[in-house]
Formats: sequence, structure tokens, C-alpha cells
Amino acid sequence: MKALNLAPTIVTYNTLISGYSQVGKSEMSNRLYEDMLKNGVKADILTYNALILGLCKEGKTKKAAYLVKELDKDNLVPNASTFSALISGQCVRKNSDRAFQLYKTMIRSGFHPNENTYGMLISTLCKNEDFDGAVQVLNDMMIDQWFPTLVLCLSCTRGSANVLEINWQ
Repeated sequence: MKALNLAPTIVTYNTLISGYSQVGKSEMSNRLYEDMLKNGVKADILTYNALILGLCKEGKTKKAAYLVKELDKDNLVPNASTFSALISGQCVRKNSDRAFQLYKTMIRSGFHPNENTYGMLISTLCKNEDFDGAVQVLNDMMIDQWFPTLVLCLSCTRGSANVLEINWQ
């Protein structure tokens, strides 16, 4: 684009930042973000969500939390994607307590997880033997009309054959 003397737009930056974040290159995403700000392009919620997701995929949850605080400075509010990224970061770190807290905050804020977020959270809760939390999230999942896959159910039952009692009604 520079060779053609074209300035990147928010769409260009968001696409690149998202792409780098998805493949675990949060450093490059951050450089693009800094370049974006230097060039006077204002970040939006998509920019922040891509940066947060990239950091969370790498387990850099403190840096991601810092970016969430930056949202307020830009008069932006976290959305369902923001919460899902933060939950995934805590799941990557196997911190089921913090992931569950974020899940409850997400619900209180009026957002609902998608199927992947539900699955990741339930799986992490089960791996950490928090079966009460897993059952609560599983029931919430079904209330939201998402139904667990066989793979998710099997991941929860490893070593806990009679622990999970699910309300299938």
C-alpha cells in the first residue's frame, strides 16, 4: 500500500492485526497497533478484541487486562467477543476460577458466550475438577439453546464418571 501511496484504513489494520493475533504473533499485532495510532487511525472495538485475543491465546492475560482498561479511554465498552477472549486466556492458563468469574461478569453484563467459549470453559472447569461450576455452565449453555457435543461430554467424564448430573430437561 505504501508503494502505491495509499494510507491503510481501520479495516486494513484490523484485518492484519486479527490475522497476526490468530497465528500467535501478538508482537507483530502490537507493532501494527502502534503504527495505526501513529498514523492517526483510531482503534475500534474490533482492533482491541483482536489484540486481546492474540495476547490471551499466548497466555498473556495481564497485558490483555491492561488493554481492556484502555477501552474506557477510547469510550469503548467490552462486548461478547472481548469477554470470550479473556475467558479463553484464563482457560489457556488453566485458571478456571478466574475464567468462571469472567463468565459470570459476562452474563451480568448482558452477553452470552458462544458454543466455543462454553465448551472451553466447561472443559477447563472439568480438568480442574470444578464439577459444580461445569454443571452450572453446562445448564446455562442448554438454557441458551446450545447443546454439548459428545467430545465435550467425554472430556468432562474422564475420571468423574458419576460426578456430573446434568439436567437435560
